Amino acid sequence: MSSTPVNDDGQLPQRWAIILTAALSAGASAGAIGAAGAWAYSHDLLVALAAGALGGFSIFWKVMKTMHSVVRR
Repeated sequence: MSSTPVNDDGQLPQRWAIILTAALSAGASAGAIGAAGAWAYSHDLLVALAAGALGGFSIFWKVMKTMHSVVRR
């Protein structure tokens, strides 16, 4: 599937920087919350790290996919 280039007056790199920053911060927040919740429930470090990594990456990926579809419009 090919996409047509968008004439955005050179704003695309700045937009992607903002998108990446938003996705990273949302992922980090979700990861920290997930890890804290798993730690409070299980008191197991590996479970907390796994839950934090899974939650953080999941939210990061969702934000990136959503923003990518918005930018392509």
